[in-house]
Amino acid sequence: MKMTVYARGDYLFTWEASDAEIRKLGAEFERLGVGAGEPPTAIANTVVQEIVKNGLPQEDPQRRGAMAWVAYFLLHTDTHRGDHPGTYADYVSAWDFEFDLRPHADGKCIDVAVLGDPFAQRQ
Repeated sequence: MKMTVYARGDYLFTWEASDAEIRKLGAEFERLGVGAGEPPTAIANTVVQEIVKNGLPQEDPQRRGAMAWVAYFLLHTDTHRGDHPGTYADYVSAWDFEFDLRPHADGKCIDVAVLGDPFAQRQ
């Protein structure tokens, strides 16, 4: 699976991972969430809001960590498609995705735009 991520139309990063790596990421972030006493999706949402507002950190390992939180956030985003229900994580074995993160008008949420139609890639 390959995921290319933009924020407000500006390229952020491309992330490639196997199914095993994606499961490992999910398990690690679930563990981090338990340790923080917060759902990992809430932590990811906070990180994504900061990145959309200020960009990725310039220095590693903060940069890599932020990219991992963005990937987690996107994988756990609902597709909002009746023909492909669930989250994008349900389809990573079959499709590559391009996402654009955009601040919602309320300033508290992030809208996820899927560029193109990844579900049209394979019929």
